[in-house]
Amino acid sequence: MKQAASRIGYGGQTSDQKYLVFVNLREIRGLKFGTRGPVVYHDKFYGTDLELLAFGTFSLRVVDPVAFVRNFLPANARHYAFDSIEARQQIASEFIQAFIAAVNSLSATYRISELPSQSTAIAELIADDNSTLGSWITRYGLDVVQVGIESIEFSPSRASWSSGSPPTR
Repeated sequence: MKQAASRIGYGGQTSDQKYLVFVNLREIRGLKFGTRGPVVYHDKFYGTDLELLAFGTFSLRVVDPVAFVRNFLPANARHYAFDSIEARQQIASEFIQAFIAAVNSLSATYRISELPSQSTAIAELIADDNSTLGSWITRYGLDVVQVGIESIEFSPSRASWSSGSPPTR
């Protein structure tokens, strides 16, 4: 009974069981992202919803190793790398969420045809996102260092225009 009570205080491990954890503090580059399907972009110039696809890479850095180990790594993980699909699933979905929010925040200012030239502004909005990615520092101990947008393309499948061409002004 005493041992069971002791293990509760040490996260299920015995008090004399210790682990040494190596955490890479260098920038982790080349994490790819892409929209799985078309993302809706409301173009105020045309007054309609349009669709786009985007692809690129981003890099992360572990800035708080304790938060990273406690909150991001799976329990009892012996080895963990960002090369695995499991490691990237949560990061990729939250990154795409921040990407979509950043792109849509530009809809009041830029037409869809101007988005490819605004990749720097989009990357800055993603890196400075206070809702999703900004909380990664406190939640996971991770910080987005750089975002590289390779392409923003218009969806060939559907343009959401009822007449088949953009409305004229």
